[in-house]
Parts: sequence; structure tokens; C-alpha cells
Amino acid sequence: MPERMNSCSCLMALVVFCWLVGCDASRSQVSGGQRLGAQATSAQASPSAHAQQKTPASESGAAIPPRSSAAHDFQLPDADGWGSAAGLRYLEVVKGTDAPQRRLPLVILLHGLGDRARDIWIERPAQPMRLVMPQAPLPHGGGFAWFRARVRDRRPGVLAEGVDRAARQLARAIGQLAQHRPTRGCPIVGGFSQGGMLSYALALRHADLLGTAIPIAGMLPRPLWPTRANAAHGARPGAVVRALHGDADKVVPTTADRDLIGHLKGLGYDATLEEYLGVGHFVSPAMAARLMQLVEEAAKNANQGEACVRK
Repeated sequence: MPERMNSCSCLMALVVFCWLVGCDASRSQVSGGQRLGAQATSAQASPSAHAQQKTPASESGAAIPPRSSAAHDFQLPDADGWGSAAGLRYLEVVKGTDAPQRRLPLVILLHGLGDRARDIWIERPAQPMRLVMPQAPLPHGGGFAWFRARVRDRRPGVLAEGVDRAARQLARAIGQLAQHRPTRGCPIVGGFSQGGMLSYALALRHADLLGTAIPIAGMLPRPLWPTRANAAHGARPGAVVRALHGDADKVVPTTADRDLIGHLKGLGYDATLEEYLGVGHFVSPAMAARLMQLVEEAAKNANQGEACVRK
């Protein structure tokens, strides 16, 4: 049975909460969180004292990445933290250490529909880590999308095609990042909505790349569900999956997440789902706090020398 948790305020999680739901003035507050809008144009939160890069902003406050000269060449982050991997722009921020060139846990954080790569995920972590926020390639309103298909369209084949295509590109990008950036342990991935779907796809279809996946308000179209256990990490199949979902979500129905987690458990995956009472398609403070806790735990394991066993 999924664990139910009541939403509660958590000061340390407020910055993460604001990024995940996009705290611009046009969105109404609901049940301690905010509903997901089509774009996020709020200014960036104040960076941590340990952040190594700053990000320029447009007049609307949105981060402006530099243009890549070669779509598929890996580019190291520039002075503002922007680089390119597998044709995707990314923002890199190192936190928890003043030595950005040391080997660090690699944390990949994927934004949702209509948002963009921004440094408002993790604030002042106890564990040193390298945060990488890739930016989706498709323009959508004032932000970007990973794929055009929507859950509400009820076309699982079309949705699966879009998710799979985006996951393949992200897998190439993560492989390049792990190769070219000093990395300790297996990469950690998390994301909201479309980013949550991609977190699932990466964990289940590119498990050799990852250690832990944290999908938030996500699901996976049935054509992409695994049909047998994948022994990518020794005796256990796939990456560890720690899913978070509001039980009142009408945009990405919680039932789809429940069904998927039940299926994964039946195949032997280390997968859990935590449901949050009364939370719709947004991230409550309690969910944001749990995200930070899960990232910290995975980063701690990596920093303590947990090996990343790959195929």
C-alpha cells in the first residue's frame, strides 16, 4: 500500500517548492502549494553561498542560455554555468563545496511543461553535489517542453513515442556529463510532471546510467512499461525508484502511478510511491522537503564511495 503523508510546511523546502510549481503572480495558491501553469517567468531565487555559477536573466527574469555552436558536441559550462550535452543546453551549479572540480555526485533535475532550466531546486545541501538542470528543446509558451503529447490526449502510443525520444536524448546527455564532469557514484535523476515521466523512462529503459530516480507527479505510458526484470545493477533490476505524487492530481492521475509501481514491484524492482493527501498537480512543501531528503540520501551514498555498477 502506498504511504500517505500529510502536507506540512517546511522552511528549508520553500525555495525548491517555488521552482517546481513556478511562483509567478498569475498562479493561484491551492492547499499549501501552487497549480502548474504554462510558463514560469519568476526571477531566480538567491543562490546558495556555495553556488559556483550565476545565470543571466532576460527582462522577464527567465534565464538565457548561450547558443550552442555544435548541436551534438559536449561543451563544458561557461562562466555563467551554461553548457551543452547531446544537443541539450544545461545549467550546472555546484553546491556544498568550494572545490567544483572534485569528484561529486551528479544530480540531474528535469523541469516540467512550459518551464525552463533554473537553479531553484536544492538550496544549501548538507552533501556536496553537482546539480545539472537540462533545458527541454521544444518552445512552449514562455518556456519549453520535452515532448508535445499530453496525458489528457489519451493516446498512449503517441505519448510513449515522445517520452522515449526525449529519454534517449537525455540518456546521451547524462552519459556525456558523467564522462566529462568529475562524478562520484551513479547519477541521480528527478523531475516534475514531464520531467517525472522522463525520470521513469530513464530509470527503466536506461538503468545502466542511473542509481536513483525520483519522479514527481509522473507516470509512464504502458507501451514503455518493462516486461521483465532488468539486472542492470547486479541482483536488482533497474535503478531505485522513489516516486512522489499528490493523490488529488487530475492532470497526471495518481492511479497511473499506482499501477506502474505495482507492476514494477511484481518484476522485482526497488520501487515505492508516496502519496500526499489532498495535493493536486503541484508540489506541496512536504513533497519538496522529501525531494531534498531523497537527493541528500543518494548523494551521501555516492560520497561515501558507493560504486556505480554499469553494464
